[in-house]
Amino acid sequence: MAIIKCKECGGQVSTKAESCPACGATQKKPMGCLGWSLFLLVILPVGLIIVAAFSGSGEQSRPANDGKPTAAQYKYGAREFVKGVLKDPASAEFRNEFVGSSGVPCGEVNAKNSFGGYTGFKRFVSAGREATFIESRSTADGFDKVWNQFCRR
Repeated sequence: MAIIKCKECGGQVSTKAESCPACGATQKKPMGCLGWSLFLLVILPVGLIIVAAFSGSGEQSRPANDGKPTAAQYKYGAREFVKGVLKDPASAEFRNEFVGSSGVPCGEVNAKNSFGGYTGFKRFVSAGREATFIESRSTADGFDKVWNQFCRR
């Protein structure tokens, strides 16, 4: 048994006492061997695992592409822009998609027209919301120039 100071009044209190005899303040029991064992064997390792999982380390947490969009992200964006100019975006079917050497997504799309019929696959070039071209919506010569400029592999 040891004597400690009361945190409230500064009086002397036994470590075995529940409260201070002078002021009645409850005393915090020091953590015993069982408490420290529990802390070291359970709580500390779990805490370290959580910290390690969320902190990441250097190279592993850095994206492999240094923050630049991947080809898949370009293709996804292109699909959304192409769908934005179609009569029936839900009917869009894509094939032969690729990112040209200029970094612009290209491919083919088939979708329903105003009559509900599929139009057949048409080439597209999508460099953004305002720069999305579909073969059937442009003059043949103009679209071919855009395709040849941006969709070389």
